Amino acid sequence: MASDKIEKWESCWPPNDDLIEISRKEEGKLLSILLSNKDCLADIISSDINKNCFRFYKNSFLYSLIEVQHQKFESLLTLTAIESLMDKQSSMSDEMKTSAKGQWVSANSLESDPEDYSMLKKNLVSRYKQKRLYEELQDIKHDIVDSVSGQDEMVDKFNESLTDIMTVNEESHCRSVIMKDAMDEVWDHIIDRREHPEKEQGILTGLKGLDEKLFGLKKKSYTVVAGIVNGGKTTLMFNVAFNMAYGGHHVLYVSMEKLANPLFERLLAMHALVDVNRISRGGKGEDGLNDFSLGKLEKARDDIIKTETWERFTCVEMLGNTPLSKILHEIDRWLKKNPLIDVLVVDYLGCIKHESKHSSRPDLDLADTSRRLQAYGKKNDLATITAVQIKNASTEKIKSKAKGVSSDDEANNIQVGTEDLAGSQAVIADADIGLSIILNQDNPPTKAFVNFTKARENESKVTAVFDFDGKTGKISDKIFSPGQVVDIDDAFYGDDNIDYDKELYSDVSNAPQESLSIIEDTTDDIFESNSVDADKIDDIFNDKDDKDDKSKGSAKVVKPNGDWGYGSMSDLE
Repeated sequence: MASDKIEKWESCWPPNDDLIEISRKEEGKLLSILLSNKDCLADIISSDINKNCFRFYKNSFLYSLIEVQHQKFESLLTLTAIESLMDKQSSMSDEMKTSAKGQWVSANSLESDPEDYSMLKKNLVSRYKQKRLYEELQDIKHDIVDSVSGQDEMVDKFNESLTDIMTVNEESHCRSVIMKDAMDEVWDHIIDRREHPEKEQGILTGLKGLDEKLFGLKKKSYTVVAGIVNGGKTTLMFNVAFNMAYGGHHVLYVSMEKLANPLFERLLAMHALVDVNRISRGGKGEDGLNDFSLGKLEKARDDIIKTETWERFTCVEMLGNTPLSKILHEIDRWLKKNPLIDVLVVDYLGCIKHESKHSSRPDLDLADTSRRLQAYGKKNDLATITAVQIKNASTEKIKSKAKGVSSDDEANNIQVGTEDLAGSQAVIADADIGLSIILNQDNPPTKAFVNFTKARENESKVTAVFDFDGKTGKISDKIFSPGQVVDIDDAFYGDDNIDYDKELYSDVSNAPQESLSIIEDTTDDIFESNSVDADKIDDIFNDKDDKDDKSKGSAKVVKPNGDWGYGSMSDLE
């Protein structure tokens, strides 16, 4: 093996004597494990580690032979296998063959514990990062001194190189579990589900229409939301993310289209059920931030603070077309500060710069980016949510199906298949859950249809219907349902001669006394008149009572399960 080749290889590494000695010992131990342990070998082959990660050329050459043997025969490298591999290489000198055999004998003779594998692998990668950084600094130091123009481009290039270095071997996820070892834990979970069905299995989305079918989103799961351009993808993810944070879970929301402060402003308006355009208009007029609207915003703010939701919802601002490596690096930095993160939302796949290069096949690049994001979530025990767009060619077809839907049965006709999604169908195929959101054609929209494009087998192709407030962006479970105290639809559209049955409104035994008196007052008004004017409807929702305006601005309803709810979560008593 030519000495000049070895010298050139090893000169790329930092000239640190202590590091050289550590590398010599640890590389030998790692190779010894890879020569005897199939599980460790399979794991390292599936990672980003390659021969360039080894400081010593002889170790690098031996690892390349180990790699070839596994790729061809999925077996460990024996001395006989080395001879067979090298005999097929006519260009290989006798010196190289002899050196490779000697290196195999040397590594195989070391006593190495497979328990040390993870540590040895991690240290190998860390030293390789150090080597890469050393090389980059050597390359750029003259440019730093000599450049008289193009400094921004030089810094950007260096920053990209740093991002590549920091993310080496960061997105792999591999775990082998023997059924025998897992059975006790599996059985304990089954018994626990039998005895405690009320326990949450996953992280609830806050929307019953989703949670009743998905049972929440589990850690390590990967959910992809599809939607047309400006059709509700971000809105659904934002609602779910906020509901999860409000419910006690820590959420990291990566926004690549909107800045954090406007996003939180929208969140506050949504929670208060205040038209966000009022904030844009400003002023104290009826269309702006009048006392009533400002009061609702203040109450929502206080509720977010009181429930500590503001400590559990974090937004990371990123520019569109940022490489996934840099995004994951920023997430890593935050996870080190706050390891309690449960949910990662990346808004959205189409804004991420692809780092793989498939000529004329951007769909494959999108699939690669999605798989890396999915693997990252699994590795870090996160419920990951992201989004893709629906093809323009499918948009009109799907919108036409949503137009005029008036029942749940009709809503099930709104179907979004994998063939309707822009980019690669592999994104949904790889995902654990695929949801597609379509807003109805009202202006502003009043209903959101969420199709289970991919879910549990018996739930796929079902479409859930939600109420949607197009002015606030709030998605909620349908209000109008059996058991509601006041059927607003009948109040608006019922026949003038209809006789209202007081029994319909009698199930209020669990209501707070203050709320009970409000409902009795409003229902009495309805019973005394066969027609309902706008003021009476306004009274139902806003409680404009001259005698008592303490509860002004809250719509009070009885939900089908008997729980009492309000127009905003900030109003919960």
